[in-house]
Amino acid sequence: MPIPQSLLRGSVGVVLQSGAPAGSVLGFAQARNVGISLLTSMGNEAVVTVTDVVDHLVIDPATKVIALSLETIRDPAEFARSRSRRPGGARLWCLAGRT
Repeated sequence: MPIPQSLLRGSVGVVLQSGAPAGSVLGFAQARNVGISLLTSMGNEAVVTVTDVVDHLVIDPATKVIALSLETIRDPAEFARSRSRRPGGARLWCLAGRT
């Protein structure tokens, strides 16, 4: 997958279930001058979970918004607690998908 050049560092963290849309997300962000603090695809979450990544992004002072495109959340209760780890921290936006 080609990676767009001149990526902007910014305040949007992106968590994807699959790596397939990563190129489109990067291209979209570049075309609109949206800076990305972190973009990751989770795959099968064998070692690192979505909640682990969200926990990191919520406390990251550079991240103001977290965009997620997920098929499932393995532990909804733990995921919900992530937001409370930093009151006033990053805002979550989630798109549920399926394959």
